Amino acid sequence: MEKDTAILVLSCDKYKDAWNPFFILFKKYWPSCNFPVFLGVNEQDFTFEGIQVIKSGKALDWSNDTIHILKQIPYDYIILILEDYFFQRPVDTKWLDECIAFTKEKNASFMRIASFRKDHFPMYPFEISNENKRFGVNQNNGPYALNLQAGIWKKSELIELIKPGESPWEFEVNASIRSKNQNKLSLAIVESSNSNSIVGPLPYLCTAITKGVWMREAINLCKKENIKLVQNTRSIESKWQYFLRKTYHSMPFWTRKYLDFLR
Repeated sequence: MEKDTAILVLSCDKYKDAWNPFFILFKKYWPSCNFPVFLGVNEQDFTFEGIQVIKSGKALDWSNDTIHILKQIPYDYIILILEDYFFQRPVDTKWLDECIAFTKEKNASFMRIASFRKDHFPMYPFEISNENKRFGVNQNNGPYALNLQAGIWKKSELIELIKPGESPWEFEVNASIRSKNQNKLSLAIVESSNSNSIVGPLPYLCTAITKGVWMREAINLCKKENIKLVQNTRSIESKWQYFLRKTYHSMPFWTRKYLDFLR
């Protein structure tokens, strides 16, 4: 399974304060990882046992930097994770291997291996596969059929889907449209969460940093794990911001979408 598959933790230099806590948690909750692990950055150096750093050079934009990083990875499939997806529990390696095998068997461009609550279905609609009920085939009308939650990518098709000049948020929307127009196959795990936590073979916090600010869940997780964060580079979410966010995310999906529209 490891021979043609690698892990890419995709980042940039302005998130360098997340690298050390990310990999401390990665090593704790995935000590038996047999995949090559790469960290994609711009120009900063970073040393951590078992991690290979790939540099894009001077930052241009997310798309160009990502393409440059991907082209340096000599593997056909990439398990893509962002640097602030802090692991919270042990990785389910058996489930992950099953995800990789099914992605390859179906020659899919992408498999999302992270799920949210059931009411998020309109954002990631799928039809359950007849071949394996644990997986779904993403519907082409889904606004985020392709996305940057933890996922398995066929590297050549990911490079093809990225267009220079796009931000990661633009990529998710526009690449989903491009994928639909090119009739590319994308997949997803079917299991969903009963809470706001992520479900999947890689159980991670989504996310540790939002809009440049440390989320309070990340602060609490690192305190619990005795991980020291560098806190002089970015602020921490206030208690009021935390309350508003938790209240918002506790609402049903369509209520949130209506509020988003009003804003």
